[in-house]
Order: sequence, then structure tokens, then C-alpha cells
Amino acid sequence: MAQNLNFGQHFLTDTKIIKNWIDISEINSFDKILEIGAGEGNITGGLAERGAEITAYEIDKQYLRQLTLLTKKYSNLKIVMEDALKHNWVEYTKIISNTPYFLSERIITKAIMEEIPVMTLIVGATLAEKLKGGEGRVGILVNMHYKIEFSQEVPKESFTPPPRSTSVLIKLTKKAEIRPEDQIITSILARRGKTKNAIIRALVDGGKTKREARATLYAMSLTSESLEKPTSKITKKMILRLKGGLVENT
Repeated sequence: MAQNLNFGQHFLTDTKIIKNWIDISEINSFDKILEIGAGEGNITGGLAERGAEITAYEIDKQYLRQLTLLTKKYSNLKIVMEDALKHNWVEYTKIISNTPYFLSERIITKAIMEEIPVMTLIVGATLAEKLKGGEGRVGILVNMHYKIEFSQEVPKESFTPPPRSTSVLIKLTKKAEIRPEDQIITSILARRGKTKNAIIRALVDGGKTKREARATLYAMSLTSESLEKPTSKITKKMILRLKGGLVENT
């Protein structure tokens, strides 16, 4: 069947890598698995065989028939032909996704905010390096919340059609304890609007009064320009300054 590249899909066809992917996911019958981007179902059936409850999302309607046939074989499999990003994920214990590269950061960030315990993902090599070095917004967030394991490199030839670059299979396991300042920064980044207002609201949610929150913000000596920017424009440098300020003043 022809591939619809409008969705950025590159289907993994290497059976050895698929087996390793399922193995490192350590699925048990008590899991509730969210698969994002089921595509042709190359990994979906293997996941369902492990006995867990699987909900697989796919936005491309051309794969509906193939995926529906899998539900007749596996009663523990549910197919949803919608955008997974528009749904709530808090009920799931694990996310498994051959993530379209242009959606990778959005998917990972949403999973962090919804406190998904485990993710096993195939991501582009560039994003894998960003996560490894704790670079950028998503790299900092992941390193604050998850233990990162780089399982294996996935060559371009393992996909149909081949992507432009090498991919990496990674596993993210939520840390048992998250430092208080990291929780506050996550709360700030999850909000929209001005950075100044997001910081104050996050501190109030963390137990401070509005007066105490404003005093803490003032003590951080952040520039007016940076505080007026939207949270979507917060840089790595700003995040590190926030972390330092929170440690010293909370």
C-alpha cells in the first residue's frame, strides 16, 4: 500500500528491532498502553500479544481496514482513528511510539505533563542528542523527570520509506523523586501567557501566597524583558537561571 508522507510516517519493518522494542518495553498484563502512530500495525499486534490493554491511535484513514482486522484477533486492542495529542493520556502506564519527527517534542512534552511512567520511542538522531545533552526545552524537561536509556541505533534501511537520517530507540523511565524546583519549572513551562505570571501562579500552586510568590520572583533578579516574554519563548539559559533562583529563594 502506498505511504502517505503528509503525516511524516516512516514504518519500522525490521523484525529484530521490533522484537527488541517490545522486549525493552517490559509489558505486563496490568499495563494500559498508548501507541501513537499505529500505521500498518507492524508493532501493534506484537504489543497486543503481551496481554496488556492497548489503545492505538492512527490519524491516517487509509490504515483503518488493516488495524480493524487486528482488533478481531486481539480483544485487548482498541483502535482510535484520531489525533492522540487531542486526548487525555493520564490513564496510561506506558507510551510506545514510532513518533513522526515533527511531532516528537510535542508528544514527549505532553507525556511529561501528564506524568506517564514509561515511554519507549523511536526518535530522530538529532532529538536523541538533544535529550542526551539536556539541550533545549524538551531536553531539560526530560532530564528533570526521566532516566534515559539509549537502546540502539535504528538505520534508515529499517523503515519503509526510509527517513533522511538515522533514528534511535530510547526508553524513558520516570524518576521516583522529582526535585521541588524542577516541579515548579515544569508547572511554569506548562502554562501559557507571560513568563512573569506563569512563575507567580506556579509558586502559588506550590504553596506560597501571592505576596510571597512576588517576593521570590523579585529576589531572582530576572530582567523585565525576559519576564514579559511568553512561556513558549523561555530559553535554556532562562530555565537554568530559574532553577538557581528557586533553589536559593524557596
